[in-house]
Amino acid sequence: MCEEKKRLLGCKEVDSLSLEANNVASCVSKGKSEHYDCRNHIRVIQPVGDGNKLYICGTNAHSPRDWVINANLSHLSAYESFPGIGNGIAKCPFDPEDNATAIWVEKGNPSGLPGLYSGSVAEFTKADTVIFRTDLYNLTTGHRVHPFKRTIKYDSKWLDKPHFVGSYDIGDFVYFFFRESAVEYINCGKNIYSRVARVCKRDTGGKNILSKNWASFLKARLNCSIPGEFPFYFNEIQHVYKHPDDDSKFYAVFSTSMNGLIGSAICTFSLESIQEVFNGKFKEQAASSSAWLPVLSSQVPEPRPGVCVNDTQSLSDSVLNFIRGHPLMDSA
Repeated sequence: MCEEKKRLLGCKEVDSLSLEANNVASCVSKGKSEHYDCRNHIRVIQPVGDGNKLYICGTNAHSPRDWVINANLSHLSAYESFPGIGNGIAKCPFDPEDNATAIWVEKGNPSGLPGLYSGSVAEFTKADTVIFRTDLYNLTTGHRVHPFKRTIKYDSKWLDKPHFVGSYDIGDFVYFFFRESAVEYINCGKNIYSRVARVCKRDTGGKNILSKNWASFLKARLNCSIPGEFPFYFNEIQHVYKHPDDDSKFYAVFSTSMNGLIGSAICTFSLESIQEVFNGKFKEQAASSSAWLPVLSSQVPEPRPGVCVNDTQSLSDSVLNFIRGHPLMDSA
């Protein structure tokens, strides 16, 4: 048993991340399996700083918790502390079966402070899904400098039951890849579309509107299909890969929907083509019974919603209201 633990994370450190009995009892009381659901499934391992420390987040018997440890899998010394660590909600999922993603970002954040970006489930009931950035702390003083940022809670225009498969820190943005219920298709029935979303790392939210939320969040459909007069779509992204030394391309595995013909495909997306979509037209639905249509350029406020600005709290209410109601791009 110890050899298997060493292979996965290190026997010594797995033991130090063990569960508390009351957490397991609480998890079991909610109808979860004691020997699977109510274990501590490690879902995030990210290098911190120069790589001498690791950020770890686990399900912790459906009560997510996070830690920072040394890269040699030993505890931090008694003289070391890492602010903002302990509560893993929104950083990794409650359920070990949920798809989630996270990436530790050292550079480009407000005030140059490091933090975790995640795409996860933020409630035990799974009603709240989120693209999230942790509180940003001054690691020397331990003081919180910038509060967390997240997608709007329970707003299907922003996120609708997403399954996250990957996230990447590139330039001024963090990109998230996921599949979700297609809000723009809802008037025709239910369907799943694959998405790429991005947030600006400098984002500190709006001053009054979107004060706790992203002021730069945009998302677009990923089109993986066999072309033709009637394209055959592989709508459900399952995995995404980017070479560590090449930010120009993403390689993704897609599958067809469960209730259709069985098939899978690998599609390649360039960062340039993704940026072109984010620089293109927005999509909107004028009324709940209306079709989703592109927004006229004359109706888009300035500065353009979704671009990186030095201070998002200086954005006008018109820009913030537009972002709140128009996170979806028209093109794929």
